[in-house]
Amino acid sequence: MRFVIIYIMSLLLVPSLVASKRWSPSSGSPLPQPPPPLSLPSTSAPEHGDFVRYQASHRSHVGIVVGSQDTHGHINIAPLASNSAHPPLHPIVPLDNHVVSAHPGQVANTGHSSPNLATEVGRQHEDNPPSTSRVSGSVDGSPIHQAMQALRQNRYRRYR
Repeated sequence: MRFVIIYIMSLLLVPSLVASKRWSPSSGSPLPQPPPPLSLPSTSAPEHGDFVRYQASHRSHVGIVVGSQDTHGHINIAPLASNSAHPPLHPIVPLDNHVVSAHPGQVANTGHSSPNLATEVGRQHEDNPPSTSRVSGSVDGSPIHQAMQALRQNRYRRYR
């Protein structure tokens, strides 16, 4: 029992002793500052009618954002039909019987938008509620994917 108490006390004492040896006021040189924390790239969340790329079934897909963010911050994306042209080409054919739910950081904006088409799809969803699935991860070029790449590069530089 004494051994356990002494062992626990030493575990509490050793880190404070090590920390006190790192910097002392007499040396005059503070510890090197850690690098600034990485943050997500500043991009705005996709809005109603924006075309976005998302990750599902181990590949990238394109869809149109329908509505606004839900209470959990997710957006609903109506996938484009497999025979649909991708924006800005026409005809664009979104699926009206399925939506994909995603966090805005998991999708990449294509730069194209069609709010009227999204409103039309939203009306169809009101009459016939669609089935819902989730994205399988962050698509290449999304804010979360970019942040993960930056973390990997930072880790690689640290251990070189």
